[in-house]
Amino acid sequence: TPRAGSGLPVINGFDLTQPLPPGYTLGSVRAASPLGQAPFPGQVFFFNQAGSTGNLPRNFLNGLPYLNWDAGLSKSIRFSENTRLQLRMEVFNVLNKQVPFFGTNASNPTINGLDVNSNSFGRITGTFNEPRIVQFGARFDF
Repeated sequence: TPRAGSGLPVINGFDLTQPLPPGYTLGSVRAASPLGQAPFPGQVFFFNQAGSTGNLPRNFLNGLPYLNWDAGLSKSIRFSENTRLQLRMEVFNVLNKQVPFFGTNASNPTINGLDVNSNSFGRITGTFNEPRIVQFGARFDF
């Protein structure tokens, strides 16, 4: 029987849900925390036995949205038919938004945020992008 609801697709005669695996964690284990702390308790994660499913659904942890704005301005000044000066200003990461990084920190490889047995598992170990960078340039064509 077709049915529809707010935000749900029409489903006709079959069910897309699957049974919960043993040890499945219901509810949310996510919690707000200050920068540099674990945003979720690491105790709910463990290595699975070979051939078994874990206790969390697929794609349980998603990273933060990544939005990076770059901008540039340029002005060309002609001196004659064959000579020209181009002035440029380029800004990378205009909003200066830092994106937290979970995982192995390149500047300190002893920190491994991907190993569930590590004390730093799930902790923010750095930032994914660079801070705001402004560069100026000039080019003279002749």
